[in-house]
Amino acid sequence: MRENETDLTHLDDEHNGHNFWLTRCRHGAGFWSTCTDDESAEYAMQQLTHASHGFGEIDLYIGDDKKLHFTNEHTIA
Repeated sequence: MRENETDLTHLDDEHNGHNFWLTRCRHGAGFWSTCTDDESAEYAMQQLTHASHGFGEIDLYIGDDKKLHFTNEHTIA
């Protein structure tokens, strides 16, 4: 998301990370639902939503080996 570096300046790192996860996994909240009165921030949230969706949905689970796994880990480079 380096091409979105400027867009990320509208929120702090904690909110950016949380919104990225929610938006990426299409949990019904995220960048697109962030309230802002600033037109440039609103545009940035739209850009970040689009970029986040490009990462695809993913879920985490604890496997039989007691390690954390991703539901689609075979597609993650």
